[in-house]
Amino acid sequence: MSNVTAVKQNPKKPENAFITLDDGTDAWCPDYEKAKALVIGQPLPAGWRQDQGEYGPRIFPPGDKKSGPQAAFRNSKEG
Repeated sequence: MSNVTAVKQNPKKPENAFITLDDGTDAWCPDYEKAKALVIGQPLPAGWRQDQGEYGPRIFPPGDKKSGPQAAFRNSKEG
């Protein structure tokens, strides 16, 4: 696991961040507030997920799931 070397706020969308890792990866993160709490020089904490998106590397904080469309009630067990 790579260590965090920098966290920068996205100038175009301030709610997002760019996290730089010591392997040279610049990854997009959807939550600047959570990203700025990362400790420089330390690996990503447990629960943070890394993946390769359509436009490049991404890092997601814990609990930030990619959400799809809401399931229809008729498709649920109760419906």
